[in-house]
Amino acid sequence: MLSMPKYRDYFRRMLAVESELFEEFGAVHAKYEKNQERNQDEFNRVGKRVVEVIREWENKLCDRTERGVHSKFSSRLAEKFQEEVKTFFPLIDFVGVEVTRPAVDFVVNGKKNEEKVSEEEMDTDILEIEKIAVLDDDGFTLKKLL
Repeated sequence: MLSMPKYRDYFRRMLAVESELFEEFGAVHAKYEKNQERNQDEFNRVGKRVVEVIREWENKLCDRTERGVHSKFSSRLAEKFQEEVKTFFPLIDFVGVEVTRPAVDFVVNGKKNEEKVSEEEMDTDILEIEKIAVLDDDGFTLKKLL
């Protein structure tokens, strides 16, 4: 029988010990995925407690490996643990982030945001921002740069 990696075992134990909190966060996370703006306050409120619990368990996991000959493996173990968290809660890094829509029109090279600005006219820094943050009718979405 194969043994479970230590980071995965700690992650599952954390979920079991803090089951009520993670069940609540799972429901809030699902609502936040659908509408960030409407569910932001609840996501941040519950998420703050979840992030604290995750840090506690990550510290427990890495505590013994930080000392002695295994100290170089501690950071990789923490990364694996965080990857496991993100497998279940991909938006965990957005806890504490405030997502808002612009309140006023912005101007790019003398044209308001309603007017189409060609990529040739657009400043490269603005173009990069446009590729990262795109607003649509359903709210704020992030697109990765190519």
